[in-house]
Amino acid sequence: MSYAAKETGIYTGNPIELYRFADAADADLALYTSGDVETVYSGKTYTPYTISRGNVRLATDLNSDELMLRVPRDNAVAALFISYSPQDSVWLTIYRLHRDDGNAITIWKGRVRGASWQGSQATLECEPLSGLLKRYCLRASFQALCNHQLGDARCTVDFDDTNADGMPFSIRADLIGAVTIGAVTGLVYQSDDLKDLAGGGGYKDTWFTGGFAVDLVTGERRLIVVHDGTTGNITLWQAFSGVGVGDEIDVYAGCPRSADACVERFDNLVNFGGFPAMPAVNPFTHAQRRSNFRSR
Repeated sequence: MSYAAKETGIYTGNPIELYRFADAADADLALYTSGDVETVYSGKTYTPYTISRGNVRLATDLNSDELMLRVPRDNAVAALFISYSPQDSVWLTIYRLHRDDGNAITIWKGRVRGASWQGSQATLECEPLSGLLKRYCLRASFQALCNHQLGDARCTVDFDDTNADGMPFSIRADLIGAVTIGAVTGLVYQSDDLKDLAGGGGYKDTWFTGGFAVDLVTGERRLIVVHDGTTGNITLWQAFSGVGVGDEIDVYAGCPRSADACVERFDNLVNFGGFPAMPAVNPFTHAQRRSNFRSR
């Protein structure tokens, strides 16, 4: 009997649901079933688990079609959101099938956006794939600053390279040795390897501002908000979960996206994606304001 026939039959339906969580590192991050026994589907074994969800609905308003999952507070997926959002998106696919039939359909697919806790229960807030349409798409703008992402195919800067002064764009364990952390204060990580040394050696002030740091053990990546070459401090957007004094991290240079930095830091003006010669004042709106002023 087909899935549709079982689903619509008065006495034939015996449905269960399968919940498959995945991220970039693990396509089978967590496999749960709402049934009372293990279920094998598409070569994967789904474990019985206490899990419930809200209604799956088709809404024309993208802001109102989120899905809430309720799980025990010690759930492994919810734990990823305890201190901060995980680096990689956590994706969820929900399948529906009947116990005595191997045919299944996908009834929902999307992303886990966050988690909250109350008492013995955790709630996973999920948005469907259509929710991604709410975001603005990246596009090039007519602006003085560069439109490219440092190191992308349009920028072409190679992090393994050095600039004209011989300063590497990155400090990586597989190249010249990683950065050793000397002190940690909140979001500030200090290392003598990041100092602007006397005599012009070392890394200049702000060299890594806008770049990123990577934990060599977990692979976690963090944005570097500020680099102070005088003290060797880097301030991260979000603290590492396991990096402490004596540990090593990789750090990668940042780019302020200006034409001057493109020349002085990366010698890459030929690939600069901005318009540094654009006028500072828009002649059309400026002329309109002057006309309105004279007419008063």
